[in-house]
Amino acid sequence: MAKTDPRLDMPMTVSHMRLVWRHVATTPERRAALIDGIGLNADEIEKTASEITVRQQVQFFENANRLFPPGWIFDVKELLHFSAYGPVGVATQSAATLGDALGILCRYTQIRTPMARVSLRRGRSRTLVELECIADIATPAWHIVASVSMMALQSLIGGLTTQSAQSLASLRYGLAGERTRHGELLAARLGGPTVFDQAVSFIALPTSWLAIASPFADPALHASALANLEAMVKARTGGSFASDELHNRVAQILAQAPPGRLDAERCAQIIGVSRRTLTRRLADEGSGFRALLENELQRRAARMLAAGTLGFADIAEQLGYQDTTSLRRAMQRWERAPR
Repeated sequence: MAKTDPRLDMPMTVSHMRLVWRHVATTPERRAALIDGIGLNADEIEKTASEITVRQQVQFFENANRLFPPGWIFDVKELLHFSAYGPVGVATQSAATLGDALGILCRYTQIRTPMARVSLRRGRSRTLVELECIADIATPAWHIVASVSMMALQSLIGGLTTQSAQSLASLRYGLAGERTRHGELLAARLGGPTVFDQAVSFIALPTSWLAIASPFADPALHASALANLEAMVKARTGGSFASDELHNRVAQILAQAPPGRLDAERCAQIIGVSRRTLTRRLADEGSGFRALLENELQRRAARMLAAGTLGFADIAEQLGYQDTTSLRRAMQRWERAPR
């Protein structure tokens, strides 16, 4: 892990760590090894209201990877139940359609899993649900997070598609990074055609499935879950972080933003200050909103270009540029910028 990556200090719920802890921390030796270096004790992990940082979660997974053979995470079946995802799980289950449920994940995944971004890329016949790591995390630890997320996504899709014509056999999968033993075990668990060495992990499903009505749709419950999630967004992005520097908070908000352009006015509203105050405080720190936005756009552009699955016009649209000419000009600025 890179100590300077502000995303590693983003807060997150302890719930997933607790589920894993209860499943694998079966001896005093295991318990000691699992909490080594994470700054938590067993009582703190067991507390329902506890919050941890991404850094602590990742260190916990790194410790577990040293203790157990590849594929150990697949035995923690509780991680696949929608209740393990709090209001995100409730909101997806109670949404009107599968497309609405996936849209919820795109918007709110980072509330439960701040190191990950889910994106939906619709095509005429097939749609990709993409999963991307947005924090500086070592590959083995990210594979644990990605494995749980991929299986949870498959579980959500399978739970909302109830007709025989909507078989999970229709799904296709892509896994990021090099082919590993862990990746092979995940592919076997997913059970469908899988390609490795992808820029981001994804599940490909028929686009027509997005219109499938959820058998668990509940407008009142859905509205309540969304209100809860919006309150959590405000608390996460407007509250305190391990670092008090405003430019770190702005960088985190930009990293969590869905496709499209987030302007300074909206960012200031999320933090709870005026745009003028945001500009002044960033300047006091020797930073600026434009520079932070450019950094995030450059990172996203590099990822999409490397993936090779989107045309240049589609990339420009996803990044919030009016046309491809504007994007090309931006890329020329990035090339000229000092490194």
